[in-house]
Amino acid sequence: MKNKSPFFIIILFVGIIVLNSGYYTLTEGKQAIVTQFGKPVGKPITEAGLHFKMPILQKVRYVDKRIL
Repeated sequence: MKNKSPFFIIILFVGIIVLNSGYYTLTEGKQAIVTQFGKPVGKPITEAGLHFKMPILQKVRYVDKRIL
């Protein structure tokens, strides 16, 4: 039983990190561009709220809507 405890804690910690990096919030007045390996994926997201992305592979870049 003692051998399984550190393994379980490590798996839980990695799982929390992956789930935490899988979503982002967008505030009013901003839009987001999701990129994967530096290239945009899909259309820019303009609606405020909670949005999801693929953890680790995709990154979010925020742009102010007023400076277009």
